[in-house]
Amino acid sequence: MQPSRARLPDGLRRPALLLLVLLLGETGCATRNDALIPAAPGIARGVVFLDRDRDGLRDPGEEGIRGVRVSNGRDVVRTDHRGRYEISDRESSILFVVKPTGMMTPVDEHQLPRFYALPDRAESQPDTRVSIDFPLVRQRERSPFRVLIVGDPQPANRGQLRFLKRDILEELPAHDAAFGISLGDLVGDDLSLLGPLTRAMSLVGIPWYNVLGNHDLDLDATDDAGSDATFERFFGPSTYAFEYARVHFVVLDDVLFHPPSAAEERGASYDGWLTDEQLE
Repeated sequence: MQPSRARLPDGLRRPALLLLVLLLGETGCATRNDALIPAAPGIARGVVFLDRDRDGLRDPGEEGIRGVRVSNGRDVVRTDHRGRYEISDRESSILFVVKPTGMMTPVDEHQLPRFYALPDRAESQPDTRVSIDFPLVRQRERSPFRVLIVGDPQPANRGQLRFLKRDILEELPAHDAAFGISLGDLVGDDLSLLGPLTRAMSLVGIPWYNVLGNHDLDLDATDDAGSDATFERFFGPSTYAFEYARVHFVVLDDVLFHPPSAAEERGASYDGWLTDEQLE
């Protein structure tokens, strides 16, 4: 059964980045450190904390941060005065923290923000007392600010990837942008290029967010949820949010995947839709 969807207006049916921009207040900090919180079936718990030594681990003296949003893709909760959160841990849901103004999540060696916990975390951390924590560090965010927007990089082979790297990406590092966003169609249906593409994009030298496009799908998936699997492995959830300088960015996956149907003798296809879950 396909998920229930809300049809997009005609002007939004092409898969793209959808942004909602809101003014936000400040985020405060707590002062106490807490031990691991016992988990319950179907419930995820953890702490959003100030990672003073930037090692990604919560050490003694690294306090929780109050009022930070954490989401499972449907529900959104805020951390309490000790930085703690509790949220429904639905099957295959990706937990993520909404980066607040004046803070930043870790980035990996390819400048990809690591703001999420993949659903296989229970396999690598079977302890029922595990705390799914999210580290943040302080950063200065000036307003106004610049963002680098790349629409449809979409290399279909290694040769086109070399052109993208040489003619565009190597020309970008001399800039003052705070971060970059690729607006979907990261590759041209060849998902083996996602690794080389992220390495090439990292040449720009700033945190880089990514949006799912219709050419970034697992075309052999059997349902819409499975069509995002490779994207999620590289970049995390395909619907997420973050803040910068009191501006709120909401990224929405609006690609509804239809797997190939032998009965109808057609290949995979897609529509531009938003799920009821996303809207909720």
